[in-house]
Amino acid sequence: MGGNYVFDRFFNRGLQEGIEKGIEKGIEKGIEKGIEKGREQEAREAILRILRQKFGITGAEVPGRLAAISSRSELEALIDDAVAAATPEEFFRRLALIAGAGDGP
Repeated sequence: MGGNYVFDRFFNRGLQEGIEKGIEKGIEKGIEKGIEKGREQEAREAILRILRQKFGITGAEVPGRLAAISSRSELEALIDDAVAAATPEEFFRRLALIAGAGDGP
């Protein structure tokens, strides 16, 4: 920036405001994404608790298969499926449809 002091001053102010707004939006998006990831993890933990309480399932494969699902609505549907399932196999068939996995833990 050269000899036009007024232009330089307004340009720098606008640049600074743009940077600040960009940082604010980035922080907001980061917070929103973190909250969503936390809700997804909560849903996974609820499914595992239900399976553990209802069927005694503690297998290490289940958390990995649930981790592959990043849609909160699908995870919430799996909570309902875990509650409604009469057998572990019934739940795992539903999990396989959603996660694209094989039958069983």
